[in-house]
Amino acid sequence: MFDLIHLISDSQLKKELMKTYKREKSFCGRFVKFFPEHIYFDREFVPIIDLMEKFNYSHKSLSLIIRKHEIETIVHPRNKLILINQKYINILENEPILIEKLEDYVSSARVSDIWKTSEWSVKILCQMLKISSKKIFDDNCYPFKKIEKLTKKVKNYITSYDLKEKYMWDIETLNRHLKRKNIEPIHSDDSWQGYVYLKEKALQGIYDLSNNKEDYLNRIGTIAFLGQKLFETAKLDIYYISYGTSRYPHYLKSEIEKIKELYDDLCKIHDEQSIYRQVKVLSKEKIVR
Repeated sequence: MFDLIHLISDSQLKKELMKTYKREKSFCGRFVKFFPEHIYFDREFVPIIDLMEKFNYSHKSLSLIIRKHEIETIVHPRNKLILINQKYINILENEPILIEKLEDYVSSARVSDIWKTSEWSVKILCQMLKISSKKIFDDNCYPFKKIEKLTKKVKNYITSYDLKEKYMWDIETLNRHLKRKNIEPIHSDDSWQGYVYLKEKALQGIYDLSNNKEDYLNRIGTIAFLGQKLFETAKLDIYYISYGTSRYPHYLKSEIEKIKELYDDLCKIHDEQSIYRQVKVLSKEKIVR
């Protein structure tokens, strides 16, 4: 600006200076003194908010363009504004993008915020509701009007991905538990893990699945309590607890104790060989699953 200051009228100059002053004060909380080392940032870089104003871009549109061209951004040390180097302005000027068209779409991350769900859930819900996506700068984007229109409807659904966020169990354990309760998914994806359920039914079915780790025993502890042979005979239901990308088998303590009681009772009336045959048959009848 200062290189061409002789071309600016007095009124325009006052306007620009006042704008700069107000912005510096609002971002810094007070007017901060200019230091010589700041001149480099003021001369070589442009604040993103100025580019939004100059090209009439929304923050979302400009962010997508910056990401597409891998344009590096830095923070001004004085006013903390996000800056990009002036050499990239030509890219922004020549970007063949239809802003109005772009503004009609929202990224999966934005849909996730609108629907209050995970991005994995966005993908499977949009698949179920037949909302087609469009690749914009390598992002899966969805038509905003459709997303907004269906926001109320998607509150009636819950996905296996969101259930996993609520509970300590992995998706396979949750899906298997709901199946035992005769609660079937209304939609599934190709991953064999992504399921959509009616929210009310799914939460009712999960209600009796304890989310307290103290109610379970890991495999080593279970084998130590029952013994290897009784453990293998009983065929206990497995509950996998998720730890990041890993999962570990656990067994319900109440079921373990029932198996042990059953074994102790049978020991009084049967020889050892027939005990395990009886356990195998009776365990499925006496343990309520």
